[in-house]
Amino acid sequence: QDKYRPYNERALNSLETRSVIVALVTIYCGLYFVSENLSQVSNIVLFVILVLANLYFFIYWLLKLGERLPGFLKRKYPELYQKLSAVGKRKNHLYELSRAVPERPKRHQISLTKNSRNSIL
Repeated sequence: QDKYRPYNERALNSLETRSVIVALVTIYCGLYFVSENLSQVSNIVLFVILVLANLYFFIYWLLKLGERLPGFLKRKYPELYQKLSAVGKRKNHLYELSRAVPERPKRHQISLTKNSRNSIL
């Protein structure tokens, strides 16, 4: 697959290459995992490798999806894209407004001093 690059986009080719590698790791770890000739420690190590490989691919896939999803929504569903981007802008705007509001003045404290009985600090 790496030689022929079946997809026009580099990201899809990279995603497919990683999926094939993770599938191979999953198959081989799974085959050894179910064999009864391995110790408990070996089974745990294989299971951890299997989970980490699949978790790596899942996180990579989510990152690539996050990069591509806005463009897809903008092309295929422009109304939904506008609504979602307006929500994001509104949240950002509210955050900026909350940062722009000045702090409330501190309440005046009354203290007694030698010179005056009610001086405000």
